[in-house]
Amino acid sequence: MEEKKSTPLGGRVWFSAVFFGLIGQIAWIVENMYFATFAQDIFANSGRPDMSYRVTTLMVILSAAAATADRMTISVVTI
Repeated sequence: MEEKKSTPLGGRVWFSAVFFGLIGQIAWIVENMYFATFAQDIFANSGRPDMSYRVTTLMVILSAAAATADRMTISVVTI
């Protein structure tokens, strides 16, 4: 039986993966901050200021779940 040889990834590939991963995390943080501010502005003036925190929390949870599902789907497709 032949053994499969794994080829090591070069430093350039690792740098690119880590760099783009960090950029993606920063973009996600900025997106959540923008949506949180937007939701708080809308609900603060609606007479239900407590709803802004619930909506913000729900948006962050759904965004994280969607990002996780996306990454898992992409990982399965590329394997």
